[in-house]
Amino acid sequence: MNTIFKDIYGIVERGSECVLITVVEKNGHGPSQVGRRIVVTPDGKAEGTIGGGTLELLALKEAKTIFSSQESYLKRYLLEDKENPKGEKTGMLCGGEVLLFFEYIGSSENVFIFGAGHIGKNVIKLMEPLDFKLNIMDTRKGTIDGISEANGIFIEKIDSFFKDIEYMKNGFVLISTHSHDLDYRVLKNILKSGVKLKYLGMIASDKKLNSMIEKFEQETGEKFDKSLLYSPAGLNIGGSTPVEIALAVVAEIQSVRYGIDNTLSLTKTGKDKNGKRD
Repeated sequence: MNTIFKDIYGIVERGSECVLITVVEKNGHGPSQVGRRIVVTPDGKAEGTIGGGTLELLALKEAKTIFSSQESYLKRYLLEDKENPKGEKTGMLCGGEVLLFFEYIGSSENVFIFGAGHIGKNVIKLMEPLDFKLNIMDTRKGTIDGISEANGIFIEKIDSFFKDIEYMKNGFVLISTHSHDLDYRVLKNILKSGVKLKYLGMIASDKKLNSMIEKFEQETGEKFDKSLLYSPAGLNIGGSTPVEIALAVVAEIQSVRYGIDNTLSLTKTGKDKNGKRD
């Protein structure tokens, strides 16, 4: 495997993103060659080269703008000092022009499910075809046996698991363990870490959630921000069996993933119409 593609594989496996810049066409003189590549990460680090010099500096600057748009496109650069409406001037005098392909490469979005019970396992089954990187964690070792669709993780000590959770950044988290205490400890650790998530959901009744909020505020002295949590997790689509609750949760995660403002969300209505979830 080409070294640069190994780099890309490693970046994606870490749950990060990158931009691959490839020289796809060259006319006239200049340092670039067709097929040369450089990969750029959000922190500005780059591996490979497309020829160096001003052209490469301009390409790296262009790549930084792509992490927000997440678009892929072609762009032509001029290597000579003449007017050409079809390309950007570089100030170089080599002669000719270069066509670069800027390719945004994102990773599969991470889902972290705490609790490999009936709901958690059904969430995994429903999400398996949806291009997520799935992780399911449980303190009961036997519960993760046989989970082939996800990265099953046995957690011996729940609090030690959260010492470094920056890799969960921008992920989707569902809290659905077999224990109220474990649910609370997972929730508290995540909130105290300050890690930014796209979704944080918890299977809980109003009574259970209110008791956790009270406990959190007493222990930390901080105000609990309800806007950070989807609870009871899942859209209000009806049903109270584990697979029906899992379907509601997956639908809610999808709506958050694609920025859909779903007014049927249980979080927005504040009503537990799917029954008690504790």
